[in-house]
Amino acid sequence: MANSKLETRNSKQRKPAGAINCPRRGFRGFTLVEMLLALAITAVLALAVSAALSASLSAYSTSAQAASMQTTGRLVMQRVLNMIRVASLHDAFDPNDAGVTLLDPADANHPLHSVGIAMRMPDGSTVRIWWQVNAAYGNADLGDMMYQKVGDAAATLVEQARCLRDANNAAYVFTLASRTSDTGLMLSRATLDLVIEPEGVAGTSIESARGANGELHLIGSTMPRRNLG
Repeated sequence: MANSKLETRNSKQRKPAGAINCPRRGFRGFTLVEMLLALAITAVLALAVSAALSASLSAYSTSAQAASMQTTGRLVMQRVLNMIRVASLHDAFDPNDAGVTLLDPADANHPLHSVGIAMRMPDGSTVRIWWQVNAAYGNADLGDMMYQKVGDAAATLVEQARCLRDANNAAYVFTLASRTSDTGLMLSRATLDLVIEPEGVAGTSIESARGANGELHLIGSTMPRRNLG
């Protein structure tokens, strides 16, 4: 009896001869249309991720450069003003005009606009700080702020600094006010007005409008301590 039931169950499980062995629908593969659609979606997602990553890296680079430029500019400004404050025997300096000097307060052109300043430091050395045009920038108003301790080679303080222009279209970055004394003209106040351009940044118009890669305008003024009496 048990053998007859087993043979009946086995006969039901046997497939008739000539029957087609169709795969189960739960295990069928992707069709060509589905593969192409999946590839298209993947490509779109990859492009979106790439664009977002590129924008993020560009924003980081711009922010890092802007922060570096601001830090460097402020340190240079603070250092220059401090040197003027503690120095003595100040005078205007222009590497292209040896005759430039402080103006009398009664002069119509007072205070003097100058590209540079010379001064005697407490250790007895003479220091010159000036702006000079750099032809490599391709702009007559763009140059470098230079520093030189007389007797030593000149060094660059700030690159890509933009000068101002006076009524005669002469370049300047220092405004030097003076006063008369028993020993002659003395510097009473020095103002440094400097615009630093971002270096090597090719930003978009949107970034420029937001100030992400804009110029840095620094203005500082000081009075020499030794000339206050």
